[in-house]
Amino acid sequence: MTNEVLIRPASATDFDTAVALLARANLPVADLSAASLDRFLVAAVEQSVAGLIGLERYESIGLLRSLVVDSEFRGRGLGRLLVKELEAQANDQGIRQVWLLTIDADAWFQHLGYEVQPRDQAPVVIAQTAEFVSLCPGDAVLMQKTL
Repeated sequence: MTNEVLIRPASATDFDTAVALLARANLPVADLSAASLDRFLVAAVEQSVAGLIGLERYESIGLLRSLVVDSEFRGRGLGRLLVKELEAQANDQGIRQVWLLTIDADAWFQHLGYEVQPRDQAPVVIAQTAEFVSLCPGDAVLMQKTL
């Protein structure tokens, strides 16, 4: 197998694989549909979906959601590649702040420049998302990065 990684937009045909990958990582899938995958990027290694990341846009604010890398492909920098590409696309779309919620990856995201924020400091558009309100537990860490 080659190590060539292709970061590409997710498509409806990736839906079942994406849901399985997210579910194995205990990440929210309840609000996903094949149509909503148009907000996601896939890291593909040959024909395998090795990772996934999503971005919900709210004018100049984005919500990074559901970064996951299949256990078979971890340790190869795919997570960093996905975040870097998501941030580049977000910046191109006029997004200036990226927010996220995490249960156990706050230290990892801090290495990428994200800072922990008090939950009561979340912008209204983030505080009203399904991720914030119901999909992530109340003790999830809120983080933000300015692009």
